[in-house]
Amino acid sequence: MAQADSQITTFTPAARKTTQAAFNRLMLDAYSLLEQAKKIPGIDDLQCAQARAAAGVAGISLHHVYGMADETDAEAFIDDLEAICRLIDPLIEAIGDEVHSEFGISASDRKLFSTQLTDALEGNAIYVVRSAGEEVTASRDDDEADHRYELRRDELRRA
Repeated sequence: MAQADSQITTFTPAARKTTQAAFNRLMLDAYSLLEQAKKIPGIDDLQCAQARAAAGVAGISLHHVYGMADETDAEAFIDDLEAICRLIDPLIEAIGDEVHSEFGISASDRKLFSTQLTDALEGNAIYVVRSAGEEVTASRDDDEADHRYELRRDELRRA
């Protein structure tokens, strides 16, 4: 489902496939342009880090749930988040290098720019996604056990 102007539109599988293909082509174009940007003569380290991060994010194919979400989907979303962290954390570190160079911040303050996104997501969003996946699995296991119990009970009543 896509949401635009507070209206929900349901796409048919064929329309979704066409839309996804168009999106993938544009993301590939963006990736290619940003890869070229990294090779511009005279580009500074910060610009290179920005192009690298942007190209990397443009190159990621994010997970989508088809059918009922489960623990496998949760792990795939976690993989997406971790991939984004691996791309964005170096950009944040490059900004830290620039701040260190321009303002002379201490080495201990410079360390504050390391793994910021990873550390934030690991303790919050990734924990929530993993817990939600485990909860869905446990709930479905409980539902299945209840169903088996009811079937067995019905069999015993008939006997």
